[in-house]
Amino acid sequence: MKKKIIILISIAFLILIFAFLCFVGWETERANKSEGAPAEIAVQNSPSMSNSYKIIDDSVSITNKVNNNMENSQSLTLTSPAFVSHGDIPAKYTCDGKNINPPLEISGAHADAQTLVLIMDDPDAPAGTWDHWLKFNIPITTKIILEGKEPSGISGVGTGGELTYAGPCPPDKTHRYFFKLYTLDIELALPAGSNKAEIEEAMVGHILQTAELVGKYERE
Repeated sequence: MKKKIIILISIAFLILIFAFLCFVGWETERANKSEGAPAEIAVQNSPSMSNSYKIIDDSVSITNKVNNNMENSQSLTLTSPAFVSHGDIPAKYTCDGKNINPPLEISGAHADAQTLVLIMDDPDAPAGTWDHWLKFNIPITTKIILEGKEPSGISGVGTGGELTYAGPCPPDKTHRYFFKLYTLDIELALPAGSNKAEIEEAMVGHILQTAELVGKYERE
């Protein structure tokens, strides 16, 4: 009887040892796999992925959505051979001259962008921001906007009712004129004559890049 008890105890002990060794081996294998696997990083509200872009004096705050799989190192640029940013806009492009749009040059549009939006406004107008030029669904292939020539796309309506460029015409002092360019991942389903608030609302969640060119003008 004692021998049977000893044998049973020995068998139980061996089973416990075997189970312990199996458990240790399983834990070691799992740890090795965890160390070799790339860590999953959850990024929330990263500046390079999602942030707010608020246009001066505008009623709409536009969410600058950047898709997680995009490279954010690429910069959109908007320049003019007619004036430097924060410099004076030549009178030729104002109501005191020919009142034609200045030449503009675009570079750095993201490969995934579908269209461009161009907005020119004056936040220094006495009655509030005055919209001078609104153009959306501009082909993404557009690199140059020629002097005095409207780019391809759909025209929005400015504060003065114009569907084309309306040059600076400040009534009192030096005003700043913001030329704002956006790349979008869609075409906007808006009709010609849409106002800035409607255009900005339609852009929410679809902006990939932004660029800005500022010019100044004061009448003599």
